[in-house]
Amino acid sequence: MRRVLIALAALIVIVVAGAVLLTQTVSPHTIQQEVARHASRLSGFDVRIDGDTRFSLWPAIGFNIRNVTLTGHDSNTPVAVMDELDGTVKILPLLSGEVVVSSFRLVRPKITLYRGTGGRTNWQTGSAGSVEKAVDTQAAAPGNGNTAVRVGVVEISEGTVVYQDASGGHLNLTGINGSLTWPNAQAPATAAGSLIWNGSAIEFTGRVAEPLAFMGSGKSAFTAALSSSLGQLKLEGSANTRAEFQFNGTADLRSGKLRALLSWLNVPVGAGPGLNDAVLTGSVNLVGGNAALSNLKMRIDNTNAEGAVKIGRTAGLTTIQGTLAADAVDLGRYQNPAPQGDPARQGQPGATERGGRTLDLTGLKGFDIDLRLSAASVKLGKAAISRTAVSLTAREGKFQIAIGEADIFGGRASGTISGTTAASGNLPMMTSFQAKGIQAAPLLDALDLPPRLTGKIDMTFNADGNGANGARFMRTMNGQAKIDVANAVLSGVDLRRAIELVFDPAKAAQTQASSQTALTSINGSFTIKNGVSSTNDLVLTGNQLKIGLNGSHDIPSGALDGSGVAEIGAAAQGGQAPLAIPFRLGGTVAAPKIAPDAAWLLDLNNPESRQKLQDSAKTLLKNGIGKLFERNRQ
Repeated sequence: MRRVLIALAALIVIVVAGAVLLTQTVSPHTIQQEVARHASRLSGFDVRIDGDTRFSLWPAIGFNIRNVTLTGHDSNTPVAVMDELDGTVKILPLLSGEVVVSSFRLVRPKITLYRGTGGRTNWQTGSAGSVEKAVDTQAAAPGNGNTAVRVGVVEISEGTVVYQDASGGHLNLTGINGSLTWPNAQAPATAAGSLIWNGSAIEFTGRVAEPLAFMGSGKSAFTAALSSSLGQLKLEGSANTRAEFQFNGTADLRSGKLRALLSWLNVPVGAGPGLNDAVLTGSVNLVGGNAALSNLKMRIDNTNAEGAVKIGRTAGLTTIQGTLAADAVDLGRYQNPAPQGDPARQGQPGATERGGRTLDLTGLKGFDIDLRLSAASVKLGKAAISRTAVSLTAREGKFQIAIGEADIFGGRASGTISGTTAASGNLPMMTSFQAKGIQAAPLLDALDLPPRLTGKIDMTFNADGNGANGARFMRTMNGQAKIDVANAVLSGVDLRRAIELVFDPAKAAQTQASSQTALTSINGSFTIKNGVSSTNDLVLTGNQLKIGLNGSHDIPSGALDGSGVAEIGAAAQGGQAPLAIPFRLGGTVAAPKIAPDAAWLLDLNNPESRQKLQDSAKTLLKNGIGKLFERNRQ
């Protein structure tokens, strides 16, 4: 053991002495020349050294060179400028005066890449470096073992990369710390490190099995992983980067902050709730900035979908084309909270306006979209649609949503919504819908209206307006609508009882909340202007009852203002001498008020008119109003 320690100590003394001797025999100028020659031979760039060169003996024999610049052929813009270039050299070659660099460390390098008009770049070289020559040799004779080129280990400390092109494209990477290990041309290359882009830190790893093929006309097995606080991406497949980066393989993207991730990627989606948890997996073919995803499976906010999508960039827009099939989609999670409404109008301090929750669509301005979507169910608020197919097209803020035949409220509906987003949040929109056989009560409930009407509705609706939510759209709405309701029941209003109450002043204009009116049909057409719906041909028909109504309905507030004539008895079904009672309609949809027409009541003060009305009631009704008259005479 003692002899081993003595031998080891002697070896250390010899190595240290030899290193000191070498630093005396190999000049800094020699180191500078050899480093510049080695870097130029690898890259093909012109290398200029403007600073001092120093030796180091620990922890390895190496050097430190200040102020190093790399420049492409015939370019005034340096490709790279670094404060310091550190390196290590191999000991044995150094004994014979030869400097063989085994590793580099670039300290605070600033790499500037520029592509001008016509494709001219500042990184074009006057003559190919050994790496490029090896790539060309490999392309001409794949597997040629003579393409040996040694890169070793290249480390970067606090680096910066800035890319610009004549079309306005730019990329800025800062805080680059990492290493590239590539022992020789036939060995795999690996990289690992971290950087900052767009304000967020990213950790990265990568491996290229065949670097020469990767940089040439062939392809190489390729894996990469990116991780940040916003998400993680893994790629595994084959890749090539001779002209532009190309990848074919599988991708796995996971994020707990999808909205923030898209915003960070300069894909504007606007503000609002939702777009949080996301998992996307599938096959991907990536060429430059364009990606084609197939066998795509995705889960976003607990919504599962699958299909195929193409994503790219054209004229500054993010393009999306494809087909997706989803299970249950809840759009309500993407609605903003309703703003505070008008307390005076609604009678409740701090009340929110009906239909006030918004969907922020301003993010569509950055997209060119052509998507075909299908879903087992779609929910928005209280509205539930099943088995629906939707197409979404959008370009530069203009969009159209076309809904094919969809099951909704027990019937079928189809239609379109089109509009233009605006920075103010206003959405100029046009809507057109057709529905058949839908249940009236759930439809009214979904519209935040009292579900007082039951029955099956056939309807058409065409309107335009402005607003980021339903309430604002209602206030500016203009259009046309037509409805036909079969087998209707109007809850909360007994129209026959209301007519009877004409003759009971103590109870006039009051209705019973628990009462109802059965109707065989309701039909009419409406004109909508600035949120006010008007009709002059609304007809409600029931058993020995026919009511014609004209008037208006302020859609945002629910206020009613109208008049009509109620015909009761056999005459309402085509007989003679109807009992006709004119009335006024007021109040709101939630609390309607019905009262006899004032002029008609005044006319009843005329004994002849009153006697005529009583005679008609006795003839046409054997109960109801007739019995009431008999009670009044007693």
